[in-house]
Amino acid sequence: MAVKDYGNMDSCWAFVAMATVESDHYIKTEHLVPLYEQQLVDCANITLNHISRRALEWIAENDGITMELDYS
Repeated sequence: MAVKDYGNMDSCWAFVAMATVESDHYIKTEHLVPLYEQQLVDCANITLNHISRRALEWIAENDGITMELDYS
């Protein structure tokens, strides 16, 4: 998998949240599924004042998150 570039630091929290979810999924299934951080940035209404936990809560409240290849 290629290194992801989050460019502007305002969305770094989304990369932390996605790395957490991807890692947890891999540990449980031994299958790496790249997820798309931009969905959190677009939909979760989270700012730098929030912590990554809110991103994980948003994922749980919305029954998961889209795979990177499927999000457009």
